[in-house]
Amino acid sequence: MDTVNSVLSNRRLARTNCSRVNRSVVASILLIVVSMYWSLTSHAQSQIACPTPSFSAATNIAAGLWPSAIIVADFNRDGKLDLVVAVRGETTNEVGVFLGDGQGGFGQRTYFPVGLSPRKIAVGDFNCDGKPDIVTPNTTSNNVSILLNTCGR
Repeated sequence: MDTVNSVLSNRRLARTNCSRVNRSVVASILLIVVSMYWSLTSHAQSQIACPTPSFSAATNIAAGLWPSAIIVADFNRDGKLDLVVAVRGETTNEVGVFLGDGQGGFGQRTYFPVGLSPRKIAVGDFNCDGKPDIVTPNTTSNNVSILLNTCGR
């Protein structure tokens, strides 16, 4: 706060004939900048590099026959990351959605049919409603499947 007061009492600032309101705006901006700086530097210090990567034991989730692609997004807008898997089976060609529990676990899959042999997945808000939608290119049926997210409708 002493730094803010010294900046506010600077003669250059006084010569600009700033009103009391303008000085309080300047003080607020300075406080925001200082708090952002401290927040960023303390966060950076908590992100210490790990010299050797380590992971917990693998958790395997049954995804179906020949899962070919996976992507992560928050599809049900609960703040927890969910998984989407493209499955290109002999009789099924689907996209499976696994809702995340926020602790590294995932619930039962919900499948949505798509074209034949989905190989990749992309996510975007294709209809501008603020929800992540899914698109897959389907190599055998030579088309693209677009799944618009209807969560909350």
